[in-house]
Amino acid sequence: MTRPDEQYVLTPHEMLLSANVGTVRNVEDITEGRHHLLGDLTTPFGNGWNGNIEGACGEWAVSRYTGRQYLGVGTMGGDDVGSGLQVRTTGDPNGYLTVRRKDHPDKVYVLVVGKAPRLTLRGWLYGYEMKRDEWWSDPYQRNHWAWYVPQDALRPMVDLVR
Repeated sequence: MTRPDEQYVLTPHEMLLSANVGTVRNVEDITEGRHHLLGDLTTPFGNGWNGNIEGACGEWAVSRYTGRQYLGVGTMGGDDVGSGLQVRTTGDPNGYLTVRRKDHPDKVYVLVVGKAPRLTLRGWLYGYEMKRDEWWSDPYQRNHWAWYVPQDALRPMVDLVR
């Protein structure tokens, strides 16, 4: 499926707000003894501080693009943006949109690629659309099985805001 990429450049203020969200999340992860789900397998900025901050930057970009409320720090496992949007951010330009067994099938999952401040919103799918046999894999060969959807299979971002 062909789709135009949507570019978003965060302002310094947006990066600062996102960094604060990511910092709070990382402190919560440390105090609650949580480990990042995929470690540094899907992003060159790895897990922990960088992963949480870059993830928050991706959520901010999706919020601004879609015009939906950015929830920031909230309930673990809750929506990232507005109602029903989950955001997956990776620094890998060829990265996948990933969904795991526990992820809700009726949520919308959005792939953001890049590193703040320059981000690319690559596309989206519903969770149930992602759970296809051909996408069930462990591409990093680290026993982290999930559905890894290639970017060319994603719906264009413009369809999400119509």
